[in-house]
Amino acid sequence: MTRAIVKGFKKLIIVPRDPASFTRNSPAYNPEDGSQVAVNEPRFVDGPWAGSKALYVEEGTRTVCNPSYIYKDAWTVIGYDWARATSISCSAGAVFSISADVRNPSSSTRWATVAFRDAGGANLAVYNALTDTSRTRQRYTTPAAPANTANVNIYWVCTAPEATYEGRNFQIEQKPYATSFTDSTRSPESLT
Repeated sequence: MTRAIVKGFKKLIIVPRDPASFTRNSPAYNPEDGSQVAVNEPRFVDGPWAGSKALYVEEGTRTVCNPSYIYKDAWTVIGYDWARATSISCSAGAVFSISADVRNPSSSTRWATVAFRDAGGANLAVYNALTDTSRTRQRYTTPAAPANTANVNIYWVCTAPEATYEGRNFQIEQKPYATSFTDSTRSPESLT
């Protein structure tokens, strides 16, 4: 890429002469407003300076959430119902990140429970993801699955029978951090 250097009063700007090329072979969602962005269209988010925009480039990912419980763009009341579960085969050391949009919790409440189980179905470790009411998008990353783990069950569930919250855009990823929402598979993004 050929570049030109332009000197300003208080900053140095490097301006590319050749156009950049962006690729992503799947649709994606804007992490700020949830709108779908077409194949090979870049996503822009608020930049570091007031009024600026930044190109959002992210790795590929795949949600392993049961498709019946993603609730894409549909606010759904979640209560004390342990039937909303995704069961995934895994082994010791596996790490999962879960994320969802959560609003209107009836109390300080959990929005998800993660249970690592052995081959006989006994719980080896159970973790609760608690609602942070200062933000809508919730994220929780599990510790590594303990020895003898055969699967993990992840539940969208509240703390107690009388508790509820509204949730949508649920996602489960087998990686140590959550990425922006996808309802299936998002191809990696590339800027060249």
